[in-house]
Order: sequence, then structure tokens, then C-alpha cells
Amino acid sequence: MEISSSIAEGISGYIEPEAMTWPLIRDRVDRVLLVSEAEIKAAMLLMLNLHSHVVEPSGVPAVAAAIRYAKELSGRKVVCVVSGRNISGSAISN
Repeated sequence: MEISSSIAEGISGYIEPEAMTWPLIRDRVDRVLLVSEAEIKAAMLLMLNLHSHVVEPSGVPAVAAAIRYAKELSGRKVVCVVSGRNISGSAISN
């Protein structure tokens, strides 16, 4: 499997079939929502501008997905787990 580079490198890795991670995901997750690199960056800026939170790229894709799929999620209870502040100033400016 080929893995592309991503600003969200902490979540871009391959899950080995024999790892315990795959059965946990398979049995509990109904759907995976995809977001783009640009949407991740926009969510990082939104968190900074609206909430004064510096969030690393791997910690904000749930926010990016909530924005991208807002119409589909409308009327539902949605929780976005946001984590991490491990990002350099130069990475933010790119």
C-alpha cells in the first residue's frame, strides 16, 4: 500500500492487518469521512482564529470533517475530539 505524504502525518500511517487497531475500528466505526489537506489547514486556522487554540494537523481532522459535512450532520449530536499542539511556526505558515 502506498502512503502519500500529509500535513497530518500522525494519522497518515498504514494499519497492519494483524494489529489490534483494525478489529477495533472494523467493529465500532460505521463510516470514515475524508478531508483534504486544504480543509485540515483551514480547520487549524479556524481553531486559532475563533478559539485561540493552536492545534496540530493530526489533531484537527474531525473539525475539518464537521465543516465539510455540516449539511449531512445537521440535526445530529456531533463531537469533535481535538488534540495536540505539536506544530512549529514554520509549519503553520505553509
